[in-house]
Amino acid sequence: LVAKGTRAKGSLMQFLGGSDNVTWPIQILREILDEAEVVKIIVDVLSQEVVKDTFNPDKKVRLLELLQDHIDERVPPVVAQALDDFDETVRYGAVETLFAQDSEVAREALRLAMNKLPLKCRVGKRESWA
Repeated sequence: LVAKGTRAKGSLMQFLGGSDNVTWPIQILREILDEAEVVKIIVDVLSQEVVKDTFNPDKKVRLLELLQDHIDERVPPVVAQALDDFDETVRYGAVETLFAQDSEVAREALRLAMNKLPLKCRVGKRESWA
């Protein structure tokens, strides 16, 4: 697929939309596209996934992990939606990804999520973040 270059992008995008496995298509996309375009693709796929209620959170978790190393203004608004996911692993991944962004949008999303927690949890978390 790498040898096909950007001609393979459509097939890889189609696979990303329908499969729980995102690692190998993203690896191939990294070989044929620049990193900014790959981040855009990950954000786009995650934006479609965060609105789905699935019993298998692996795809969301992996997409969040892939975004943790990329500081990009497109990331926090999409990742913030994952803070309300029913799966704890997805919520944890969203928090980690937002922390990595270090932006005002990310901090505001985390503040709003903290305000949804019971007071006892909020006090403990704020003390640990100080």
